[in-house]
Amino acid sequence: MLTQIRAPFTIEQVVALNAYQRRGSFHPFTCGNFHEPTDLVATLQGWRCPRCTFTQDWAHEFMAVPACETCGEDDAPLVLTDDLRLFCGDCKDA
Repeated sequence: MLTQIRAPFTIEQVVALNAYQRRGSFHPFTCGNFHEPTDLVATLQGWRCPRCTFTQDWAHEFMAVPACETCGEDDAPLVLTDDLRLFCGDCKDA
């Protein structure tokens, strides 16, 4: 079984988890309530649905590894933008 991390998340984990969600490498975490599927947003308190009160308090540990949200690069230096998005140097300027 994959290792999980539990909320509360650190700010570093929140940034990495949201970058992972936006990257689209795998199916994102989505709301479990019965409305049109909505991607969850990581917060310090855990995952939240932006459309309702659904929450989730865990993530897979590998999702919290900082990586470029465009290409997934995790070995190169990453740039954190003002809007808390992670990019490698190649993708930031693309």
